[in-house]
Amino acid sequence: MADAVGVQQRMESRVAAAGFTYQVERSARRTRTMQLLVRPDGGVLVRAPFGVPAREIAGMVDAKTEWVLRRQAELADGPKIGGRAFVTGETLLVDGAEALLEVKRGIGRGRPRVEFVGGLMSVVVCEDSLVARANAIARWFGGRTRARSESLIGEWGPRMGVRPSGLIVKDQKRRWGSCASSGVVRLNWRLSMLPPECFEYVVVHELAHLKQANHSPLFWGEVAAVLPEYGARKALVRAFERRIDW
Repeated sequence: MADAVGVQQRMESRVAAAGFTYQVERSARRTRTMQLLVRPDGGVLVRAPFGVPAREIAGMVDAKTEWVLRRQAELADGPKIGGRAFVTGETLLVDGAEALLEVKRGIGRGRPRVEFVGGLMSVVVCEDSLVARANAIARWFGGRTRARSESLIGEWGPRMGVRPSGLIVKDQKRRWGSCASSGVVRLNWRLSMLPPECFEYVVVHELAHLKQANHSPLFWGEVAAVLPEYGARKALVRAFERRIDW
């Protein structure tokens, strides 16, 4: 009994009737609902609880064979942005943790929307395309970054004795943030991909530029006065930069 309780997850490898290999991830924490995914690399994954019989899993995979083969072909030949197709099974960083992407088809001609709950990012699109999916996700990150930035500036600005004249959240592929001589702080919408402590460090870094428009010892003294451990946070930002490919 103790051994059964201790097993939380198990991976199994099987071959479908159509000849492709698929992985079965069994978990004691899932409901009886099964989930079939085709990963960005073309690999097939089935998520199922321990209680579902192997024949039931195999039957579900065989019934979905046409869809699996079509998705594999689309992933092999389809367009990509930054190496990503933004399809179900991909993962994206949210707050420093991997989030599973799920694409759903909506009804009508509404604007794409993104829902994020419990580590699952669902993108609902009515007119599906690579650009529509990518833009919807970017907009969601932008909104999340702006809200968090405004909160952090409201918290740290008074403590540091500064107040930016404006905030712009935009696409800055080569930098996380910048501060203009006018006092306007510009932040990268991708900041919400970083762990919260990294996000906070970037905001404090840019606010410090309102006092010292350089990277002199005086500037780093301003940062250290409020974030004594800023060096560790700065290093963590650099580590996460290597994981962000979009």
